[in-house]
Amino acid sequence: METGERVPSLLRGRYEPREHVGRGTRSTLLRAFDHQHNREVALKIRPARSAADRERLLAETRTLLALRPYAGLPVVREGFFQANDHVLIVDWVEGSSLAKVLADQGDPGLTPMLAVSYLAQLAQALDHLHAHGRPIVHGNVKPDNAVLTPEAQVVLVDFGLVDAGGGATASGYVAPEVAAGEPPTPAADVYGLAATAIALLTGSPPRGEVSWEGVDPVLAGALDRAVRRGLATDPARRPRRAGELVQRLRGALASALPTGVVTFCLTDIEGSAALWDAHAQAMGEVIARSEAIVAEAVESAAGRLIKARGEGDSTLSVFRCDRANMQVFGNLDVRWPHIL
Repeated sequence: METGERVPSLLRGRYEPREHVGRGTRSTLLRAFDHQHNREVALKIRPARSAADRERLLAETRTLLALRPYAGLPVVREGFFQANDHVLIVDWVEGSSLAKVLADQGDPGLTPMLAVSYLAQLAQALDHLHAHGRPIVHGNVKPDNAVLTPEAQVVLVDFGLVDAGGGATASGYVAPEVAAGEPPTPAADVYGLAATAIALLTGSPPRGEVSWEGVDPVLAGALDRAVRRGLATDPARRPRRAGELVQRLRGALASALPTGVVTFCLTDIEGSAALWDAHAQAMGEVIARSEAIVAEAVESAAGRLIKARGEGDSTLSVFRCDRANMQVFGNLDVRWPHIL
């Protein structure tokens, strides 16, 4: 289906395209409805004009269909040829991209603990892809391709569907060797994760010198050292696993924890069980917003959010035992039912 070509009203007798989501240099993404199983799916459409193209796309589809199910990745359902194109069917993931979360909640970046918690989920998904006998490479790791679901699960989308190489450096997320025309590797995904970390923490992807304005100077220095290894020009110098990069970031957070006499604070959403029963779809967004508010309050008091979703909807934070800081946190009084 070339650019501007009319998409059939029903593919394979069951998939009804409903929304054009995006177009890359060699692919088109549609949101569609599967009438056979009554669910929404994503259709990734790529050209298959030669025998070599068809064999490559078939091999990739077989690999993706053999992928072990994982909560941080959408399920691949099937792949087929439609005229001179290949169509891959993947479950549609409802939610907001981390790019939108960053735009809505960033100041200019997200609070470090929330950012690292999102990055940890992305790292687990990447390591799951890379752990297969023939590693599956995402090739386009960035906030736009990470979806925060209503249940606050971060899902990595658009995996295994890359347009390799070719002058994509402007985005700031593409590894230099891929931009130079080399095929993507797991090391390129680690680079993309490191660039995503910079974006979530600072508000912008790495383009030249990284600005840590707005982040506590002590913490900024530790985070910068932790993430720089992932942005190494030489792929061999990057962390071998995505999870290793996140471990470095967590170590940076731990190194900047408050010392001396400290206050631990636990929060919970009062009556959340009943709210889940009455407003299941809205509660995921409520909890995510609650965590963001708590994190912002704690950070403003020179504290750190240690753990979100500790037990149910609870959070655990620590900050210096200071009367002024206690006052900042003591003024926090959020009541959620009015937004449901």
